[in-house]
Amino acid sequence: MTISRLFRSRTWLVALLLPAVAPVGAGVSSEAAADRFSRFDPATFRRAIDGDRLVLLVLDVPWSEFARRGREELRSDPAIAEVLDQGFIAIRERADLRPDLTRRYPAEGWPAMTILLPDGSPMYAVDEQGEVIRRLTTGFRPAPEIARWLKAARALYDARRRTVLEAASARIDAMARTAVPRAGTATRLFVWNQARLLDASFDRKARYFGGPPRIPRFAAIELMQILALEGEPSYRGIGPAAIETLSRRLRDPDTGGLYRMALGEDWEEPQKEQLLDRNARYLEILTRAWRVGGRKTDRERGLAVVRFLVDRLGLPDGSFAAGLCSACDGGRDETVIAGDVALAGAALVRAGAAFGEPSAVERGLAALEFVADRRFRPGRGVAREIADGRAVLETDLEDLSSTLWGFVTAYEATGNAVWRQRAEALARLMLDRLHDDATGALYDVVARPSGPPPLRVPLFPIPPNARAARALVRLSEITGHGLYRDAARDIVDAFAGGTPVVRLWTAELALAAHDLVFEREEALVVGRPDDPRAVALARAALGAEAPRVVVRWVDPQRPERAGLPRDIVGRRPTLVGRYRGRLSRPVTDPGEVRGALAWLIETVTREPETTGDSPTGDGRRER
Repeated sequence: MTISRLFRSRTWLVALLLPAVAPVGAGVSSEAAADRFSRFDPATFRRAIDGDRLVLLVLDVPWSEFARRGREELRSDPAIAEVLDQGFIAIRERADLRPDLTRRYPAEGWPAMTILLPDGSPMYAVDEQGEVIRRLTTGFRPAPEIARWLKAARALYDARRRTVLEAASARIDAMARTAVPRAGTATRLFVWNQARLLDASFDRKARYFGGPPRIPRFAAIELMQILALEGEPSYRGIGPAAIETLSRRLRDPDTGGLYRMALGEDWEEPQKEQLLDRNARYLEILTRAWRVGGRKTDRERGLAVVRFLVDRLGLPDGSFAAGLCSACDGGRDETVIAGDVALAGAALVRAGAAFGEPSAVERGLAALEFVADRRFRPGRGVAREIADGRAVLETDLEDLSSTLWGFVTAYEATGNAVWRQRAEALARLMLDRLHDDATGALYDVVARPSGPPPLRVPLFPIPPNARAARALVRLSEITGHGLYRDAARDIVDAFAGGTPVVRLWTAELALAAHDLVFEREEALVVGRPDDPRAVALARAALGAEAPRVVVRWVDPQRPERAGLPRDIVGRRPTLVGRYRGRLSRPVTDPGEVRGALAWLIETVTREPETTGDSPTGDGRRER
């Protein structure tokens, strides 16, 4: 069939519009060919441009069985090999190691396959009038279908090159326009409004948020836990109910770890990969639930996650493997992703402090020390992974924000000035390299002016922006430097004008706004970090919940710098709580810390409002 007849018959449209949902398909050829995949780098695109070749970009993950099967078919199927040889270059990258590519070339299913133009722009199917139909992406498909899809894409490019190039250019321009966040002002009312949206999405019958698919909604749970403590009684049952549902439906009874997700509305088809980042977040919400409610079940589940992280994912160098997965060699993905290790380290430190398990605190600190020594490069960033002796993606906001949170946590738990110095160095680097003066938000990565057009477009992903803002607020509180709070304010306000509907990032942004605009109780530790008694006080405060505590270390020789009277200094390390300018009684016994902090919160919140706060608009006064 000639090209003209192909287009007149419109059979090309059927081939191009392959559904992204992946059916279980054909087997793999037994005749394995040589690895045909190149890397996503300038040299590859130079070859594509010089040879006028399209690019098949394959993003996959090690824990997906479909990704493994698709990878083998692309390598070895003769029909696919023939099409690739005639007009394509194939690139394969791991999605978990290159989130910058995943954000710019999204596709559903694994392996996530996208056809690109020779310069790296996504290719779009266009009809006979030049109208864009869709971007050319798909997930796993049987080899014959992939071969037909590639052949039709090449035919379209050869027949309508100018129209295809114009469509790609227009979509890149649109990407740049729509990536700019909508600014507003994050207030307490903003936080409550975001919470109301989440409350409306909570299914009382299913005792969970939204779906399907059923995925862990850690930020939504955490927000409801916090606002219940802020005085909203209707939210008190949501957090515990969602944790219970999540634990009953996605928790592995043998390992204590949490599965990745479930596809069905009634939690059918659980995807049983147990990934490090999800289990670190799971440990965080179990720790908070224990601190707030004191339920024995939450503590037992939290300790089971601690054992899972340490025993199942822990590596001898102090880091953690990326997860357990049946599709991985040996049943475990040995990749070490810096940001996820930092998240797990921070979660272990806080869980150990709350559960009274010093070994968990020390294991968390060891993980953070690994990131600081092996992955953090002052002035350059945080290497997501080390591959072939080279750093992978040193300035990705996900890793920078998670690592900053970990360094701040380590300083609160130890008082060691090195952690504070590391945190400040990382914060300055993040703000210097990624802060956008026009919006106030943070880019996801340092732009590459010479890279493919999509990598020249600055993106502002909300979840890592929100996590960065939360870490900066906490850094401001432990250092007393307002510039970090100002940066956090810029970040949160950059997104506060978004459409008021529930998104995956709604709770993340609301949590960052809450940390910014609601008062936090300080636990002022007056003592030396090398004194075990002072460390014990700090960790007792770190494990308390009254309702939110930041641990601030105070030089016993200069307490006035923290606004404390000189007579607070005694022979023993001392802890004093401070909230809205009021001080708790000094305590020297770690066992009394929780009570002193809780008493202070209760006392101050019972006092009449004197700050002139305005009503929130729902009959409740801001506090």
